Amino acid sequence: MSFISGDPDKLAVFEGMMDFLSWRIEHRENSASALILNSVSFLKPAIQKASEFAQVEIFFDHDPSGRKSSEEFLNKLSYSKDCSVIYQGYNDYNEMIQHRLNEAVKTDTDQNINLYRKTAR
Repeated sequence: MSFISGDPDKLAVFEGMMDFLSWRIEHRENSASALILNSVSFLKPAIQKASEFAQVEIFFDHDPSGRKSSEEFLNKLSYSKDCSVIYQGYNDYNEMIQHRLNEAVKTDTDQNINLYRKTAR
């Protein structure tokens, strides 16, 4: 389990490091502290740490263990917020970012190919 100190009132909780890094890409200005479990086996100590914060956002996977962990987290800290709706349709935050980046590269590549074809005539 890893803790990154930031705002003493706000905490963002992630199942894995890649999800945290993907979230950070989109939220560079967010000063919340971050807690990265690296394994759902650290759920109980994570809940204990999260109880020290006034605002808690959780970003767990959409797989069965992530859903179960989200449910347990929300049961123990009812004021926490499940933010997994942000990456609905993807297993986790990282998968969503990877998809967006792949689409951006594909779009850019397609535009460059079309530009080349126009100038090659």
